[in-house]
Amino acid sequence: MTYPSAEEPGDGEAFVGRQAEIALLRERGEESQSGTPRLVVVEGEAGIGKSALIREFSRDLSGFTLLFASCTRSEMDLTYGVIAQLVSGQSADDPSLFPLLTSPIPAGAPPFQVGAQLLGLLGKLQAGGPVAVFIDDVQWADSASIQALRFVLRRLWADQILVVLAVRVPTSAEGSPGEPEDWQMLAAEHVPTTWIRLGGLAPTDVADLARTTQAGHLSDAEARHLFRRTDGHPLYLRTVLRDLPPHALAVISGTLPVPEVLANSVSSQLQKLPPSSRLLIEAMAVLDTRCALGLVGAVAGVSDPVQALSPLLAAGLVQWWPREPSTPVRIHHPLQRDVVYDAMASAERRALHQAAAERVGKAASWKHRVAAAGGADEPLAAALEREADLAADQNDVQRAATYLLWAADVSEHAEDRERRILTACGRLLWGRMMARAEPLKHAVEQAADSPLRNCVMSRFLMNEGRFAEAEELLVEALHDVEGKPDQARLVAMAGSGLGSVYSWWGAGDKARAVAERVLALQDADVLGAVLAKIHLGFGYVHTEGPRVAAEMISQAANLPQVAQAARPVHAPTLMWRGAWRAVAGDLRAGSEDMAVAIKLARDNGLSMMDELAYAYLSTAQYIAGQWDDAAINAARGITIAFAEERAWAYSQTHMAASFIYSGRGDWVNARKHVQTSKKIWREIGPPEYLVFPAIAAAVLAQARGDVSAMCKELRPVTDLPERGWRFALQAWWLPLYVEGLIGMGQHALAKSALSQLQDLSEQVPYLATAAGWLRALLAERTASLKAEQYFEEAIRSTGDPGRHPPLYLALLDQAYGRFLAHAGDTQAAAARFREAQRRFAKMSARPFMERCQKDLIESHAVTENVGSQLMALTDRERGVAALAAQGCTNLEIAAEMYISAKTVEFHLSNIFSKLQIDNRRQLIPLISDL
Repeated sequence: MTYPSAEEPGDGEAFVGRQAEIALLRERGEESQSGTPRLVVVEGEAGIGKSALIREFSRDLSGFTLLFASCTRSEMDLTYGVIAQLVSGQSADDPSLFPLLTSPIPAGAPPFQVGAQLLGLLGKLQAGGPVAVFIDDVQWADSASIQALRFVLRRLWADQILVVLAVRVPTSAEGSPGEPEDWQMLAAEHVPTTWIRLGGLAPTDVADLARTTQAGHLSDAEARHLFRRTDGHPLYLRTVLRDLPPHALAVISGTLPVPEVLANSVSSQLQKLPPSSRLLIEAMAVLDTRCALGLVGAVAGVSDPVQALSPLLAAGLVQWWPREPSTPVRIHHPLQRDVVYDAMASAERRALHQAAAERVGKAASWKHRVAAAGGADEPLAAALEREADLAADQNDVQRAATYLLWAADVSEHAEDRERRILTACGRLLWGRMMARAEPLKHAVEQAADSPLRNCVMSRFLMNEGRFAEAEELLVEALHDVEGKPDQARLVAMAGSGLGSVYSWWGAGDKARAVAERVLALQDADVLGAVLAKIHLGFGYVHTEGPRVAAEMISQAANLPQVAQAARPVHAPTLMWRGAWRAVAGDLRAGSEDMAVAIKLARDNGLSMMDELAYAYLSTAQYIAGQWDDAAINAARGITIAFAEERAWAYSQTHMAASFIYSGRGDWVNARKHVQTSKKIWREIGPPEYLVFPAIAAAVLAQARGDVSAMCKELRPVTDLPERGWRFALQAWWLPLYVEGLIGMGQHALAKSALSQLQDLSEQVPYLATAAGWLRALLAERTASLKAEQYFEEAIRSTGDPGRHPPLYLALLDQAYGRFLAHAGDTQAAAARFREAQRRFAKMSARPFMERCQKDLIESHAVTENVGSQLMALTDRERGVAALAAQGCTNLEIAAEMYISAKTVEFHLSNIFSKLQIDNRRQLIPLISDL
C-alpha cells in the first residue's frame, strides 16, 4: 500500500515572516534563563499563525525542558486535561513526589493542591535547566487547569520559567466577549506579561510564502496585490495559493472578512474532492479531535481511508501522523473544521454522529448521541442523568454538569428540562465553580418556583453576601420537602445551605437545629452529612463554647481520639475539631488535628476549607509562640483563599497573617492585612464577623503599645450578641480588651472584664498566664498592696513555661520588671527584663524587644541586643531558614511554603549572605538558640 507524504504537525508548511515576534520571544526566553519568570500571550484571529509561531520558537529553545498542551473545544469538560498534557511523562520517575499528577488526575482534587504539586514538579525540572511551558488555544482550557496554573503563576519568584499562551480572539464579525474569560486571570498575576498581537504577514512575507507552494515566484507587484486582497492572513493566503493557478492570482479583487472568504474557499475545495475523501473529512469534523485514521474510516464508511486521505493532504485540509501506530489524523484548523461541519446536511450529520457514538468510548459517545438525537429523546436524557450522578460520585463536577445540560437539551418535558438545568447549576455552585455556573443564573431566575430552584438560587445569593434573602428561600424549600421520603437529597441541600447561613451569622441554636434535622435523614448524601456535622460543631461553639463543640463534632463524625489514626474521610471534620480544640486552649492537640487533616486532604486530593484550616492553625501557632510556622501557614491560607476565589474567608485569613507582621513590627504589611480584613467584613461579612478584623486591629495596637486603640477596636465586639462569634472567640479577644482597659485607666470596667477572663481561664488553661499577669498589672495601677503578691503568684503558677504562651510570659516578666524597677530593686528588675527580652527575641518580636530594651536602659542595666542577626531576615526568609534548620530539603521547603525549589535557592542565598554563614548546618544553632 502506498502512503501519502508524511506530515508532522507544522512540518508540512514552511514558516515565514514573524521575525520581530520571534526576536521578542527569544528575549523573554533569555530573561527567564536568568531567573526572572516571564509570561507571553500570543493572541490573534483564527488562522493568523499563532500555533505556527510558538512551534517555530520552541525549536529555537536549546537547553530548555519543554512542556506542551493543546486545548480543544471538545475537551473543555475534561477536568485537569491541560495539566495532564503538560505533565505527561514528567512525573513518572518518582510518582510518590507528586501523587496527584499521575494519570488520571483526580477530578475532585482542589486546584490549589494540583497547582502546588505542579509547582513542585517545575522546581524539580529546573535542576536540569530552564523550563518553557506552551499552551495552545488556551481559550478552550478547562477551568480546573486554569485555576491550578493561576496558583502556580502567583508563586513563581526566582524561577527559570517561560510560559507562552496562544489565544484566539474573536473577529469583529464574531463580536467581543462580555465578561473576561477564565484564561485572562493568568495574565494578571505576579509574573510580568508580554502581549503579542499577531496581524497579517508583510508583503515580502507573502512572496516568501508563495515560493513554498505551487504558486512559485511572485513579482513584487503580485505580492503587494495579493497582500491587499487578503490582509496578509496566513491561512487565507495558503488556501488561495493552493487553490488558484499562478495566472489567476493577479485578478483577485475585493477585500472581504477572512472567515467568509475562507469558508467559500474551503467549500470550493470540498466540491472538488472525491466522494470518499469528502466522507472522510466530514467524519473528522464530527469526531472533532485527533484520532486514529482507522476509526475515522469506520465512522465515514470508507473502506480505504489511506487512499481517501491523499487529496485531503494535498489540499492542506488535514494533518496526519503516519509514524504513530494508529496513524492519527485531524482537520488542520478549527476554521476549516467549522466550514466542513456546517456544510453537511442535517441528516448526514446525525448519521455520522450516530456512527461515531457506536465506535468511540463510552465517555466520548454521549456528545455524539446527543447530536444524533435531533430533538427530544427522554430515554437518552434519563441515561445522561444517571451518568451525571456517577460522575458526581467521582467528584467530577464539571462532567456531571455537562451531562445534565445535555440531558436538558433532549428532555421531552419542560419541567424535566428545567430540573436538569437547576441540578447542573447546583452541582457547579456546590463545587465552587462560579465562573461556569454564572451563565446559568438567568435560567435559574426564570425557573418556576420550586424547592430545588430556591436551593440553587440561595447559593447565588450567599456568594453575593445576601444571606437574609438566601435564608428566606432555604426556609421555604425546607418546609416544602421535609418529611417526604423521596426528597431526602433536597432536604440535605436546603439544610446544608441553612447551616452555612446560620454558622456564618453565629446563630448557634439554629445551626444546631438544622444540622440535627439533616443528620436524622436516612438517605442524605455524603457531602450533606459531612456539612451537617461541621454545622453542628458551629452550633455548639456559638452556644456552649469551643471545648463542647470539639467533643460534639468528634462524636458525630466518629473521629479517632488520636489524629494520626484518622482516615481521608475524616479530614473535613477533623479539621474543625482541631480548630475548636485550639480555640479551647488545647493548642498542641488542636494543631495536630489540623495538620493531619491538611495532609490527608493534600495527599488524597480532597476538597475542604483548607484556607480556614491554615488560618486557625496559624493563630494557634501565633499564640504558642511558633511565629515562623504561623507566618508560613497564614500565607498559605491567603494563597488558597485567593486561588479558590473564597472572598468570604478573607477576614479570617488576613487576620491571621496580620498577627506576625504586627508582632514583628512590619507596620506596612500589618496595616494592609488589617485593612483588608475590615474591608471584606464590611462588604460581605455579617455584623458578627466584626470580631475577626477587630482582633487583628487590636493585636496591631498592642504591638505598637497603643492601649487606646486596643479599647477602641474591641469595644464594638462587646456590643455583639452574648452568644455567637463574640462568645466563641473570647479566648482571643478578651485578654486584649482587659489589657487595653487597664492601660486606659478604666479600672472598674477592667475589673469586670478581668473577672470574666479568670472564669474563662478555668476552661482555657493557657489563659491563666494572661489572667495572672493582668490581675497583677491592675493591682499595680490601682496601688493595691497585693500587687507584688499577685506578680509572684503569677510567676509561680506558670510552672512549666513550655505549656504557656511565650508572649504572655514575656509580658508578665516585663510588667514585673517595671514594678520592681519602680520599687527600686534594679537588679531584680534587670533580670526580669532580660528574661522578657529573651522570650521576645525567640519570636523576633521587634517592637516588644525595643520597649524592653528601653526599660533596661531606664533601669540602668546593660544588655546585648538579643537575636539581632535573625532580625535582618524578611518574613519569608525566616520561614525558609526555619524549615532548612529542621533538615528539610529544598523540594520539601518548596512544598511546605507553596513556592518553587528555585525560589528556595534564591532565599537561601540571601539568608546565608545576611547571616554571614556558608551552609545549612550553621543555621541550626542560630535558630535553636532562640
